[in-house]
Amino acid sequence: MGHSPTNRSRIALSEEEMRKFGYAVVDLLVEHFANVQDGPVGAKGDPANLIPLFDVDPPEEGRDPNELLAQLKRDVFPNNLHVDHPRFSRSFPGRTIL
Repeated sequence: MGHSPTNRSRIALSEEEMRKFGYAVVDLLVEHFANVQDGPVGAKGDPANLIPLFDVDPPEEGRDPNELLAQLKRDVFPNNLHVDHPRFSRSFPGRTIL
C-alpha cells in the first residue's frame, strides 16, 4: 500500500486502498461477532510469548495496515477476555484503597 515516509501529515492510502481496508476491518468484526459464541469466554496468553510481540518501539516508517489487521486477528483477539461472549456474566474491578 502507498506509504509516504517524507510526508507523514497526509493519509498514505488512496481512496480505493482505504475502502478495501475498511471492508477488511468490517469483515474481521463480522467474523468475530458471528463466531464469538463458538470460542472460549476468554484466554490468558502466556506473557513470555505475548510481551515480545508488543514490547517494541514503533517503526520509523508506517506498516501495511493489513499487516496490523492480521496481527490483531492472530495475536490480540485470541488472547483477551470476550465481554461480548454469551457466557460472560460480569466483571468486578479490584478493590481500590485510598
